[in-house]
Amino acid sequence: MKLKYWSDREQQILRDNPQTPVKELKKKLPGRSEQAIRRKRDDLGLAAIREYKNWYPSDDRQLIEHAKTKGAIEVARLMGRGEGSVRTRAETLGIRFKSEVSKYATTGNALVDAIRRRCEEDGIAVRDLDRS
Repeated sequence: MKLKYWSDREQQILRDNPQTPVKELKKKLPGRSEQAIRRKRDDLGLAAIREYKNWYPSDDRQLIEHAKTKGAIEVARLMGRGEGSVRTRAETLGIRFKSEVSKYATTGNALVDAIRRRCEEDGIAVRDLDRS
């Protein structure tokens, strides 16, 4: 693999556009991959500043409700948040997403089977119920 050095002009473009999305920087820096742009921007101490959204009780309720029937990626899209943020918050709240809760085989014990069904309906893993 041939190493391509960054010219002063290319570095100046990064310095002049510290908050510009990588996809737009790629247009200004032909021949550079998005990964290379991110790495060089980090090397220059120009990493984009991230804005974090706080989680409010209404957001938690929405997350809990969506997690019963949807996976993390779909919930993140619906809530306008990043997947990592949604997964972290769900873990903090002790909830699991519908697509991540495994289907339990019936045991023949009516009480155990009812508990497993209810856990599946509510998007809760049996091991999490057991821990609490």
